[in-house]
Amino acid sequence: MRNYRPFTTELYTKDKKLARIALRRFIGKGKEYYLAVNPDTLESELAPVGKYLFLKRSLGEMREEHGNRAYFKALAFSERNSRNLQNAGITHISGHGAAVYLTADLCPTRRPLDRALFMRIMNEYGNYHKPVPVALSITGRWMEKHSADLRWLIDLEKNKIISIVWINHTYTHLYKKNLPLSKNFLLNKTAGIDEEILHNEIAMIESGLIPSVFFRFPGLISNREAFLKITGLGLIPVGSDAWLGKNQWPKQGSIILVHANNQELVGMKRLAGLINAKQKAIAAGEWMLRDIRAGIVEYMKMY
Repeated sequence: MRNYRPFTTELYTKDKKLARIALRRFIGKGKEYYLAVNPDTLESELAPVGKYLFLKRSLGEMREEHGNRAYFKALAFSERNSRNLQNAGITHISGHGAAVYLTADLCPTRRPLDRALFMRIMNEYGNYHKPVPVALSITGRWMEKHSADLRWLIDLEKNKIISIVWINHTYTHLYKKNLPLSKNFLLNKTAGIDEEILHNEIAMIESGLIPSVFFRFPGLISNREAFLKITGLGLIPVGSDAWLGKNQWPKQGSIILVHANNQELVGMKRLAGLINAKQKAIAAGEWMLRDIRAGIVEYMKMY
């Protein structure tokens, strides 16, 4: 890949219907592509240049023109919660009473993915509903060290055991042990936000993933300036109101957070226990895991 860069344009079908919003442009294997999002479903696509008609517009112009579409409404909605130091962005998804939303972080670590525990969770829920929807917040440093684990996850998706939304979690997940939160993670003065985001997207695409339009701040730490840089790149920050490792338990509409990188096993074990305890409700459709994109699309119809 080369010449990967932010590039915003409206993409239209031949009958002049808005089909996608392009956020990036790059050259891969001798061809030019857009990284684009469907503004109504939030699904991402690597679209060859020429597949769609285009109208070059800034993101701001498109937000003003198409503010009623789910993608732009979600960007605006996330910014309502942009000033928090901890857990900014979308943290809860109302609108579907039986649903919760599973997100799992893959922060840098030398430890392997706990495949056995991961499969136990997938299988127990998958006894009733397949594929199991999960949003994985992934870092470039994790991908560097765990190519076999990444291919294993991709194979699970190919075999329709799970359905994955890939969330950008920065490339390095910069963290300094002795710094206060207000100067740590992406708020560290040495952190280059654009580089962290774009470098990670390149690594994701080169690994065969399609980056979603979602972003999770490392440590769930941000400020208003950092937050607006993220939305300025067209990404929707998501937090959590049910970080299981911190003993936060989900309710209807919760965005669950666990770490699937073997660094916070208590969260994964609690998730396994939760799914086991909900077996009757899961079988009856009274408690379900749902794709975060579908949940946010439905949620935005309320606004």
